[in-house]
Amino acid sequence: MARFYFHIVTTDDFIPDFDGSELDTLRACYDHAFGIVRACLPHLQDDERRWWIEIADPQGQLVMAVLYPHHGASEIRAVADENPRSNMVVV
Repeated sequence: MARFYFHIVTTDDFIPDFDGSELDTLRACYDHAFGIVRACLPHLQDDERRWWIEIADPQGQLVMAVLYPHHGASEIRAVADENPRSNMVVV
């Protein structure tokens, strides 16, 4: 198990996760981030900014970013790079 940090980011703000969560896999990280997105979406209906979650390892390296849907996005799409440190997931 490793500790991952789920920082919430907007185009003009950064909300750090100082505690992190112990998870086994990147899939578990995605599922955790997706839960954060789902919990936040009702509160962001009128917010025009772009929002995303940056998932970082204990060294602060970005391992994945999960984007919030933007105004009516209706699909869940995954876009992965060969480099696992630059994975981007759109929900």
